[in-house]
Amino acid sequence: MASPGNILVAPIPRSLLWIGTPIAAFVLIVVFSFLRFPYDDLARPLSEQIGAISQSDVRIGHIEPRITIGGPGIAVHDIQLIRPDRSRVDIDVLRLRPAWSTSWLFGDASIKLEIESALGGADGVVVLGDSPSWTGEFVDLDVAKLPLPLPRGLLLAGRMTAAADLVFLPDGPSGPLSFDASAGSIQHPMIPMPLDFERINGDLVLGGDALVRVRSFELDGPVVFSSVTGQVRRGASPGEAQLELAVDLELKSPPLRALVAGMGVPVDASGRSTLDLTGTPSAPRPTYR
Repeated sequence: MASPGNILVAPIPRSLLWIGTPIAAFVLIVVFSFLRFPYDDLARPLSEQIGAISQSDVRIGHIEPRITIGGPGIAVHDIQLIRPDRSRVDIDVLRLRPAWSTSWLFGDASIKLEIESALGGADGVVVLGDSPSWTGEFVDLDVAKLPLPLPRGLLLAGRMTAAADLVFLPDGPSGPLSFDASAGSIQHPMIPMPLDFERINGDLVLGGDALVRVRSFELDGPVVFSSVTGQVRRGASPGEAQLELAVDLELKSPPLRALVAGMGVPVDASGRSTLDLTGTPSAPRPTYR
């Protein structure tokens, strides 16, 4: 039996050289081609794809290659999304690589995507095509800075994590969305004081016959607990959407119970109240049971 030392100093078999040399040369050519590719030339088509999904005007700083365990990819730095209302969303870095998916067999590119920004992060898979889709998570989002289409006068604050499986259709996103928010507040002209909350959990379905179906929604804070189910039907604008919601309230603070009761809201001795909420987000109409 040959010793380990003899094996190490023995010449490489000629047959292995015939096979290994062209393979190694091919790998080196691919690697150097990947690293030296003019990636900034991808800025325009990439910005068009991002703009189509986000419905924004997109500007890109620079692009560089990256090698990952899942395969080769790129990192896109300093992205600006200019929305139709001229508000701006800045993304520090967007990391992309081909995802392992059967969608490639049907001609739709599947991209593994990671986002880092001051608003929070995201990690998921985007499938490009006639109807782009997103499956993944949003992490540590700053709710106050998100470009959400909120009704006039409604202000939100807090940190949120969400999971979604959405298809982006011409009339808006469609699919399930669940989220958890913590340590925040809600302000609205109809609320006499900022409503602090410790947590908000939601399980929603976007799109379809309704703008959003609320399978469950719970808000829990130091002074109030609320549970909501129902749906919001489409309107000409977000402020004109039609509310069809059932709301259960529990006012934990005795001073707040007295204040709400003085405004004509019926509450029982434990601070509970049940109502149906119709109208629009900008002009809701409560009907107490």
